[in-house]
Amino acid sequence: MIHHLLFFWFRKDSPQAEVEEILEGIRSFATIPAVKDVSIGENRGFPESSAPFTHAAIVTFDDLEGRNDYLADDLHQSVRRKAMSALGELKTISVDTGRASESATQDEPTESPLGTSAQPKAGSI
Repeated sequence: MIHHLLFFWFRKDSPQAEVEEILEGIRSFATIPAVKDVSIGENRGFPESSAPFTHAAIVTFDDLEGRNDYLADDLHQSVRRKAMSALGELKTISVDTGRASESATQDEPTESPLGTSAQPKAGSI
């Protein structure tokens, strides 16, 4: 399972109507066939450790192919173009929780992003 996380904040001069339109646009990603779920919200705690980001969204896919289909989708591209004029900053990351993959087991070493082998441990997150 792939979770694509978006962290962002809106410029102070962004009209509220435009902010709402962009947030609704992100929610509409749920209509893209490859998207399994969309969650979006405003930060409700720890602003000192999350600054300057005020909002986050999580877009979920079965696999990287689905994430790539979403990235190329016309709706995603349209909302992204609209959002980039109103956002102060956008950071994204995609993580694989491994939940959709039945081929990997707890006993198999996995490749870390740094290129070194990491052995998963029972109960690790």
